[in-house]
Amino acid sequence: MSIVALAIGATVLLSDPASPAATQPSERLTPFPNVTVDFKAMAIEVSASVIHAPEPLEQVVCVLGSRDHETLLTAKVRPSQLHAAMLMLDLNPGMPGRFVTENEVVRFEPPTGDALELVIHVTADDGSVSEHTIESWIIDDKKTAYEDPEWVFAGSLVMKNQKWMGDGEHYVADMTGTLVGFVTFGDEPIALTKAISEFAEERPREWRPNLDIMPAE
Repeated sequence: MSIVALAIGATVLLSDPASPAATQPSERLTPFPNVTVDFKAMAIEVSASVIHAPEPLEQVVCVLGSRDHETLLTAKVRPSQLHAAMLMLDLNPGMPGRFVTENEVVRFEPPTGDALELVIHVTADDGSVSEHTIESWIIDDKKTAYEDPEWVFAGSLVMKNQKWMGDGEHYVADMTGTLVGFVTFGDEPIALTKAISEFAEERPREWRPNLDIMPAE
């Protein structure tokens, strides 16, 4: 069985002597199950499982048991834990993207936050490791590859609890299961900067897993 991990890295390495890479007693730390922070590499590694989703993609990574039917990878990680791990690297969250209607015109407000690089590492049974870009695993119905994804640390949202939830607040992605979004729902801890509507009829084309090159589930 292959071992799969998603590596999430800052696009610019920190050089400040007071940065986490310089101040942490260990170069690597596992603050949560399946999440490792590499301070020297300025990266986070998330253990994941491959999914051959039967429906068009709306996620890149989601919490196991949440949106498995429309994702590339699942992980046993709480979105708020992934958020906390990125804060450990002094990465700055922004806001998820959203669609806004003004005077009957819909416009897209892109997500903000520090830019990230996402890479999938697959370790085969023989110990060899192959590296895959996110876009290589995403194709449309004509098998055209997805182009130039750009990702940011959007940070999801913290909202006041509804009455049935009791007092307090909640991290929205912990409720929805989104870790790395593809479609713009507005709850993404890590978000794609390009707009893809949550309404299928508004999308110019659908995107699916590239099963020809992905490893087995």
